[in-house]
Amino acid sequence: MTGYGRGETDHNGTKFSVELNSVNRKQSDIVINLPRDLVALEPQIRQTINENISRGRTNVVVSYHNGPSGPRKLALDTELARSYHEAMRALQRDLNAPGEITIGSILQAPGVMRAPEETIDSNAAWPAIERALRAALTELIKMREREGKHLAKDLIRRLKAMRKQIKEIRGLHPEVVKKYRAALLERIHKAALPISTDDERLVKEISFFADRADVSEELTRVESHLAQGRESHDGAARVARRRIRLWRRRLWLWSRGTSRR
Repeated sequence: MTGYGRGETDHNGTKFSVELNSVNRKQSDIVINLPRDLVALEPQIRQTINENISRGRTNVVVSYHNGPSGPRKLALDTELARSYHEAMRALQRDLNAPGEITIGSILQAPGVMRAPEETIDSNAAWPAIERALRAALTELIKMREREGKHLAKDLIRRLKAMRKQIKEIRGLHPEVVKKYRAALLERIHKAALPISTDDERLVKEISFFADRADVSEELTRVESHLAQGRESHDGAARVARRRIRLWRRRLWLWSRGTSRR
């Protein structure tokens, strides 16, 4: 089933975001997109998802950025600034150009001041990412549950409609033989053939057609398939309810353990 979930957490001024989306697939297939600094967390993320989702293709996108309270320091390349200053002075002497070389003009030179590269400790970030991941899983599973309930209702409605149609077909079958007999007699009458209604050949033809047109076995087989389908649905629903209760229990225990820490 399809679904989407998103979770966000904050850790020391850094905001982590986890987005999940899933589509139908018989087996479990997890595709994880992580920033370079968090690649080491892929096994933990995969294990957490496998504990909660057993089927479907699940796409995972983890991202982070520093918020207002995160690191705000700029990196200053002093050696590069000194090189710019010396080059500017040399150019000014060569051109005999007037003007003042200010600190502002040096700081505006490319590469002198730049934002520091954001690096993060994956192990220290894992508890926050795990919270965001489980929040996203909660949304995803709820959405899948809602879709599953709608699909189950539609399936049951179709099963009922098929049972009704099978019942109607059973009632129509005797009429099919009668209509064939009447049509056959009409053709014989129009052809002016000297055959009576109790002629042995006519009786055999009608009996042969009735045997070929008998779909009782097929209808019984279809009814059996429908009954098994309903039993499979009910059994799957019971298993799904048990899994949901187990998943909620795990989530509750995990949240209690997290809050105590």
